[in-house]
Amino acid sequence: KGMPEGFTATANLTQAAPPTPVTAAQCSAGILETIAKNKIFFQTSKAAILSDSFGLLDGVAAQLLSCPAARFEVSGHTDSDGSEAFNQRLSEARAKSVVTYLVNAGVSEDRLNAVGYGETRPVVVNDSKENKAQNRRIEFSLIEAN
Repeated sequence: KGMPEGFTATANLTQAAPPTPVTAAQCSAGILETIAKNKIFFQTSKAAILSDSFGLLDGVAAQLLSCPAARFEVSGHTDSDGSEAFNQRLSEARAKSVVTYLVNAGVSEDRLNAVGYGETRPVVVNDSKENKAQNRRIEFSLIEAN
């Protein structure tokens, strides 16, 4: 329908092959390498993921799909700006937002555990704008490899 008279159309649909399975250790290493080179960005003081991070998260999802037996902790971390209670809630909400994105991309929810650590696990001292930016992060940790 909708084609001009005398024209016909055919559609050929194909489905991408599932990713080649890798070990949980390989999967974890790939995710850690990807996250180390890139950062997941959120709206300021919110858990909404910025669209600039969608490609990164799509790559993480593909890696997770290649190791279907592994389970991961997705942990959210903040800098020390704001109250401890706010930062705790924000880190939990951001970790949950990442898990939701990955689940929507096809990763089984029971393979991901969202945890927020607030400002309790800084990687550097929160004494400059640059250091605070390093402490605002999402981390992935392998918690089970069946």
